[in-house]
Amino acid sequence: MNSNESVNELMRSILPFGYLDLQAAAELLEEARVSFNDFSSYVEEFALDTGVEFDRLDICGLAYEYILQQARQEIEDQLAIDICNSTDIYVY
Repeated sequence: MNSNESVNELMRSILPFGYLDLQAAAELLEEARVSFNDFSSYVEEFALDTGVEFDRLDICGLAYEYILQQARQEIEDQLAIDICNSTDIYVY
C-alpha cells in the first residue's frame, strides 16, 4: 500500500462521513464564507451537547444549521433583537 492509499484508508476509518457528504458540506460552507475551523468546533460541540454519536451526525444538515445560526446572529447583531424569539420571522 502506498502512502496515499494509507492516508485514504486512515481517513475512512476515522471519519464516518462519505466523500460526497464532505464535499457538499464544504461547498455550502465555502459559498457562505464560513470558516471550516469554526464549523468543525460547532460539530464537536453539537455532538457533545446532544449526545449524538459522531458517526450518526448529518454533516450536510449541520452545515445548513450552522449557516442559518450565523445568519440569525448577524441579524440580531444589526437589529439588537432576536427575530426568531421576538417576531414571527424565521431565518429558515
